[in-house]
Amino acid sequence: MSFYKRFDEISAKLTKLFRTKNSLKETAAEFDELSRTQDEENPFECGLVALAKFGEMQCWQKIEDKQKTVRTAVKAARLFIKSANFNFSISRNLRDTWSDPLADGLHCYRVAADVLKGDSKPNLAVVLLLELGKTEAQFDLLHYAGNTYEEAANLCLDQHLSPPLLFDSVFNCVDCYSRADRLDLALLVVDNVQNKLGESANDQISSSQLMKAQLTNIKILKAQLLLSAFKYADCIAYAEKNLEEGVAQLFKQLCDATKSNQIAVIDSIVNQARSSNYFTDLQISLFERHHFLLSKSIEAAYAELAQ
Repeated sequence: MSFYKRFDEISAKLTKLFRTKNSLKETAAEFDELSRTQDEENPFECGLVALAKFGEMQCWQKIEDKQKTVRTAVKAARLFIKSANFNFSISRNLRDTWSDPLADGLHCYRVAADVLKGDSKPNLAVVLLLELGKTEAQFDLLHYAGNTYEEAANLCLDQHLSPPLLFDSVFNCVDCYSRADRLDLALLVVDNVQNKLGESANDQISSSQLMKAQLTNIKILKAQLLLSAFKYADCIAYAEKNLEEGVAQLFKQLCDATKSNQIAVIDSIVNQARSSNYFTDLQISLFERHHFLLSKSIEAAYAELAQ
C-alpha cells in the first residue's frame, strides 16, 4: 500500500465525531508506525516522515498530552523544514516544491511554542521561537521573523528570563526588522527593552562583563535607530548621555553629515567604524544601511529634479 493511501486511511479516523483517548492513542501509534516506513535522513522522504508525525501530533493535541504534542510537533517541524530547505536549494523558483512544507513546518513550530507558553515553560518556548525566527529569516520572511523574535524578547522581559536569551532575541529582531526596512519597529523594540529591564535584570547584567557589553550594544543600536529615523537631537543627546565620548562624537558627526547630505563624509565615518573593531557586525550593517538608504533617497531626489 502506498504511503499516501495509508496516510489517508489513518487520517479518516481523526474525522470521526466520537473518539476515546485509547482510540486516539492507537491512531497516534499508527501514524508513528507509518513514519517509520520512510527514511528521515533521505531528503526525498523526510517530508513524508514529517507528514506522518504531523498526524500523530494532531492525536496528542486531541488527547491534550502536552509533552507528546510538543515532541511530535518539533520533530515534524524540523523534518518539514529539512524538506523545504532541500527543495529550496535545488529549485528556488519552483515555489510549489518548498512553500507547502515550509508553511507546515512553521505551523508545527507555532503549535509547540504555544503549548509551552500555556504550560508555563517560557524558557523552552523562547528557545523554540528563536528556532522559528531563524527559519523564517532563512526563507527571507524577514517581517515575520522580526515579529517572532519580538515575541521572544517580550516573553523574556515578562517572565524575567536570562539576559542571554533576551539579548539573542533582541539582536536578531533588530537585524530582521532592519533588513525588512522596518527600522521604526526595531526602534520600538529597543525602546521597550530598555524601559522594561527591571532592577533584578540590571543586577544580573552588571555582574557579568559580557552582559554589560551586550547592554552597551543595545544602547549603540538605539543611537543608530534614532539616526536612521532622522531624530538628530535625540540621537546626539542619547549618545552623549549613554555612550563613550568617542562613540558619542562619531554619532554627532554622522548626524551633521546626514543633515547636510554629505554622503562621502558618511562613507568615511562608516569605514572608520568598520576598521575600529569596536562595533558588532549588526551595528556595522546598520551603519551601511543608513548610508545606502540616504544615498538612494538623494539619487531619487536628483532624478526627480532632472525630469
